[in-house]
Amino acid sequence: MLLNNHLAIRTRVAMAMALLTGLLCVVGALGWFGMQKANDANEKIFTNQMPSAVDVASAELFAARERLALDRAAFAAGTPETAAMIERAREMRAISDSWWRKYLDLPRDAGEDRLAQDVAAKRQILQRELDAFASLVDGADHDKILAGAKRLQAVFNDFALAGEALRTFQFKQASVHFDATQRAYETSRIANAGMLALGLAIALYCYLSLRAAISRPLADTLGYFDAIAAGELRRRIVVERRDEMGMLLEGLARMQASLGSTVRIVRAGSESIAAAAGQIAAGNVDLSSRTEEQAAALEETASSMEELAGAVRRNADNARQASALAASASDIANRGNTVVGQVVATMGDINESSAKIADIISIIEGIAFQTNILALNAAVEAARAGDEGRGFAVVAGEVRNLAQRSSGAAKEIKALIDTSVERVRAGSMLVDDAGRTMSDVIGAVRRVTDIMGEIASASEEQSSGIDQVSRALAQMDEVTQQNAALVEQAAAAAQALDEQASRLRQTVSMFQLDASGGDQTRVGDAHATRAAAGVKPVAGARGAAPDTPLPPQAAYIARRAAAKHASGASASFATSAPAVLSEPLAGQLQPRTASAAASGVAADDWETF
Repeated sequence: MLLNNHLAIRTRVAMAMALLTGLLCVVGALGWFGMQKANDANEKIFTNQMPSAVDVASAELFAARERLALDRAAFAAGTPETAAMIERAREMRAISDSWWRKYLDLPRDAGEDRLAQDVAAKRQILQRELDAFASLVDGADHDKILAGAKRLQAVFNDFALAGEALRTFQFKQASVHFDATQRAYETSRIANAGMLALGLAIALYCYLSLRAAISRPLADTLGYFDAIAAGELRRRIVVERRDEMGMLLEGLARMQASLGSTVRIVRAGSESIAAAAGQIAAGNVDLSSRTEEQAAALEETASSMEELAGAVRRNADNARQASALAASASDIANRGNTVVGQVVATMGDINESSAKIADIISIIEGIAFQTNILALNAAVEAARAGDEGRGFAVVAGEVRNLAQRSSGAAKEIKALIDTSVERVRAGSMLVDDAGRTMSDVIGAVRRVTDIMGEIASASEEQSSGIDQVSRALAQMDEVTQQNAALVEQAAAAAQALDEQASRLRQTVSMFQLDASGGDQTRVGDAHATRAAAGVKPVAGARGAAPDTPLPPQAAYIARRAAAKHASGASASFATSAPAVLSEPLAGQLQPRTASAAASGVAADDWETF
C-alpha cells in the first residue's frame, strides 16, 4: 500500500509512524506485562515465602535451644544454676512463640495451612513435654529425668519431622513459582524477539517505500533543475505521480513556462531600455540648465532671509530690554506697596494710642469733678465753723479753683484728642485707598511684564524659525548643487545603462526557447502522455497560440515599463522635449501594455529576476 505512487508522502509517513507506534506500544505492553509478572513473583517471594521459611526455621531453632537449655539444666540438676537454666529455657520459648505467631500472620494456601496446623499441634505437645521435663529437672530426680529425656526426644523428633515437612512444602512452592517465572520470561523473550523482528521488517518496508517515493522523483526533479539552470527550457516535464513530488513537478513545469515567457519579455525589455536610455540623456541636458537657475534663485532667497533674520534679532533684543524694564518697575511697585502697608499699620497704632489718651483724659476730668465737689463741701463746713474755719475755707477755695481749671483743661485736651482721632481715621482711609491703588498698579505692571515676556519669547521663536529657514535654504542650495552634479552623473549612468542592456541581451541569449512558444507546446504534449497514464494535468501549462495574453510576470513588466517611461516623460521633460520621449516610447511599449492589461495579475518584475 505504501508503494502506491498516488499516495501522498505525508500519508505514507503517517502510516509508517502509526505502524511503528503500534509496534512500539505492543512491545511496551509485553515488556510491562513481563515486568509485572516478575515483580509479582519477587513480591510474593520477599513478602511471603522467604519470611515464612525464616519464621518457621527461627521458631524451630529457638524451640531446639529451649530443649538444649533444659538438657543443660538436667545435667546440673540439684545445683544453684538449675533455676537460671530453666528461666533461660522459658526465654527461648517466648522468642520461639513470637516467631511462630509472625508466621501464622502470613497468608498461606490450603496445603501449607494443613502442614502448619500439624506443626502447631506437634509444637503444643512439645511445649507440654518440655514443661513436664522442667518440673522433673527442678525435682532433681535423676531416674525420672532420664525417662523424661527419652520421652522428650521422641516428641521433639515428631516436631522436627513436621517442621521438615512444612519446609519441604515451602521449597516446592518456591520451585513452582520459580518455574512459572522462568516460563513467563521465556514467553516474553520470544514475543519480544518476534516483535523486534517484525518491527525491523516494517521499518525496512517503510524505508524502501519512502525511498521509492522520494529519492527517485527527487533525482528526476534535480535533473530538471539542472537543465533549467543551464538555460535549457525546451525539455519536457512529465508528471506521473499524484503525491507531493508530483505537485513539485507540476510547480516546476509552471515555473519553466513562466520563466520562458519572462525571458522573452526581458529580451524585449532590454531593447526598450536601450532606447529609453538615449532619451534620458537628452532630458538631462535641459534638467541641468533648470537646476542652475534654481540654484541662483535660492542664493537670492538666502540673502533676503539673512536680512530678515537680522531685523527679527533686533526686535527680539528690544523686547528683552523692555521686559527687563517692566520687571524692574514691577519690583519698585512691590516695594511701594510694602511701604504703604507699613504706613497703614503705623496709622492704626496711632489711632489706638489716641483712643487710650482719650480714656485717660476722661479719667482726669472725673477726678477734677470729684475734687471740685470735695472743695465745695469743705468750704461749706468752713463757713459753719466761723472764724476758726476761715483759713481752711481759703484753702478749699483755691483747691476748687484748681479743680475747675483742671476740668477745663481736660475738656480742651479731650476736644483736641477727638479731632486728632478723626484726622487719624481719615488718614488711615486714605492710606488704605493708596494701598489698593498700589496693588492695582502692581497687577498692571505684572500684566505688562507678562506681555513683554511673551513678545520677547515670540521674537526669539521667530528668530529661531528664520534661522531654521535660512539653514533649510542653505541645505536646499547645497542639494541643488548636488543635483547639478547628479544630472551629470545621470548622463553617464544612461550610457552605462545602455551597456548593461547590451550585456543583458547577451545574458538572456543563453536560454534556448522555441520561436513559436515551444515551452507551452511541450507541456501540452505532456498532457497527452499524462492523460494516457491517468495522471493529473499540470495547472497553467496549456498550449497557446502566438496571440495568447502574456503571463502575469510579463504583464507586470510591460505595465511597469510603460508607467515609468510615461511618467518620466511628462514630469521631467514636459517643457523641453515632450515629443522626443512620447512618440518612440509609446510605439515600443503599446503592444506589451495591451497584453499586460489583458492578464490583470502582477508578480515579480525582470529586475528581481
